[in-house]
Amino acid sequence: MANTTCSGTSSKADIRTSACILSLANETLYLIADILAREPIDLTSFMLSCKPLAAIAENVRYSGLMISGVPGRRLMSTLLSGTTAATRYCITVKRVWFRGSGGCDMHLMSSLLAEMLPRLGGLTALWLEASPLDAIQLMERMRKNGMIRERIHPAFFIRDVASSGPCTPLKNPCLKFVRLSGDPVMAGIIAHRRLEELDMSHLMDHDEFAHFISNAEHSNLGDALKSLTIKLGRIIKIELALPLIATAFPELVSLTIEQTQLSVKVQSNELPSRRALTDRNHPARTRWTILQPRLQFSPSSKISY
Repeated sequence: MANTTCSGTSSKADIRTSACILSLANETLYLIADILAREPIDLTSFMLSCKPLAAIAENVRYSGLMISGVPGRRLMSTLLSGTTAATRYCITVKRVWFRGSGGCDMHLMSSLLAEMLPRLGGLTALWLEASPLDAIQLMERMRKNGMIRERIHPAFFIRDVASSGPCTPLKNPCLKFVRLSGDPVMAGIIAHRRLEELDMSHLMDHDEFAHFISNAEHSNLGDALKSLTIKLGRIIKIELALPLIATAFPELVSLTIEQTQLSVKVQSNELPSRRALTDRNHPARTRWTILQPRLQFSPSSKISY
């Protein structure tokens, strides 16, 4: 009887051990941590359970960062500390939302952000929000840290070509989604990047729209972009802007144009060609239909007013 009782106790212990949460697949643990992330306190308790769970949860907790105010400044300072933990956390960051605001510490915030972004090798989504006055300072710091790439004629750096490589490696090569809100000068960060989605939340006038189209045409951005959201001034005619956009972004499949109180949205497998947008007899000529407050753009039917 003693042996039987001991054996039964041992088998129950084995069952409890095999039913431990660590026996679950990593994918399941990631899902659990993702659900617990809705309440930061719950996720913290999950991470404090043991080291394996902490390693799982940190990939969820630090995959997205919202940087704003004093807490955001402290967070960036921590990631720039150079410690082993900071280096590990930088690898896990996938999304960054920077909310800049006017204040005495905006210059420091811009410097910290420009130094931190190049260390986030796995960054896939970036949202920059800054006032027009602060945006200029932010882009200056970005340029100094190699986040802004520009096309320069070889004649201007022939001496660098002879001595060493004039080009620097592309920072944040995994970046695919960018949303900019503040000032057109912030568009410098998207130049020569193979983005898939771009959201320009600031209002563009004639000159700014022309500059944006000319920089995107025949570039990495223009050849790869699939989704675009822009805001145009009232004086820009939509029917003239569409052929320019279709030419600059041949792979575009989703287009949203907002103009004062009117928004135009394109959802299709392929935007119409420039000829289709300009030739009234072309079978792909578009039709404008008002549906509630939104204007739908359908490239599969003829145009009518």
